Amino acid sequence: MQPAAAIQHQYLCADSVPLHVTDYPGPYSGDSNDRGIVLLHGIGEHSGRYLTVIRFFRELGYSVRCFDHRGHGKSGGQRGDTPSDSQMLEDAAGIIREFAQQLPSPPMLFGHSMGGLLTCRLLAEPELPVSGAILSAPALALYMPFWGQPVLRLLLKLAPGLGLPNGLSLPHLCHDPEVIRAYQRDPLVHDKISARLLSSMLVAIRDCHQQASSLRVPVLMMIAGADKLVDPAGSKAFAAAAPQELISVCRYPEAFHEILNEPLPNPAWADIRHWLTRQSSQVFSSLQQRA
Repeated sequence: MQPAAAIQHQYLCADSVPLHVTDYPGPYSGDSNDRGIVLLHGIGEHSGRYLTVIRFFRELGYSVRCFDHRGHGKSGGQRGDTPSDSQMLEDAAGIIREFAQQLPSPPMLFGHSMGGLLTCRLLAEPELPVSGAILSAPALALYMPFWGQPVLRLLLKLAPGLGLPNGLSLPHLCHDPEVIRAYQRDPLVHDKISARLLSSMLVAIRDCHQQASSLRVPVLMMIAGADKLVDPAGSKAFAAAAPQELISVCRYPEAFHEILNEPLPNPAWADIRHWLTRQSSQVFSSLQQRA
């Protein structure tokens, strides 16, 4: 199934910044069997890099919504910046709520890297309609940029929105050189991060770990063992603190940061399929018991 039936539109944030949103209706779109997934991408990139992931979810019967964070891709806002610690969370929550209104049941979330961090933090919002989440190498602990903590404190006072190099090591995105070349050529990719955005990520990391024991929905945690872009120790710590009946952990010892861009055969795809199938079976069993 090709992700060709894309419906593009804008979501206007509370501060009037437009976000680029794309919906990919699934095979059951519009009827009572429709299921949804909202995709949250990582720092510096955009949702257009996830067509293979979108195609995979649609083949499993899901409608998919993806969007570019503010300061990223085709969305508005200063590149690599956010005006406050909570703004990107508020943006995502609004987009999720809007999508949930079109579905018969709350959507799943899929978040990678910074998007995984935002996803993890959103799971703590009790009123947000979410049924579960897949976290791909979430940024639950960071390797700090070369300019580090002392410069961060100074920049927060003097130039909080100034975009600086994010320090990502592109050779360590994944083991597929073609993916890396495409990333380097992509005009919608940037390497900027402001002190304000970095600070907001550190706040979100703290909050996620503090709230791990209060997890309320099932989560698939995918950990890249050879990750050089985010510290996998953060994912391991979150998984250890979360309710064990809700967390499923898949480890890929040799994988770099972009687990789903690692060369085939890649066991991560089967792991996601198996986990989603299990969640669907549990929901069906629960509905039967209520009947």
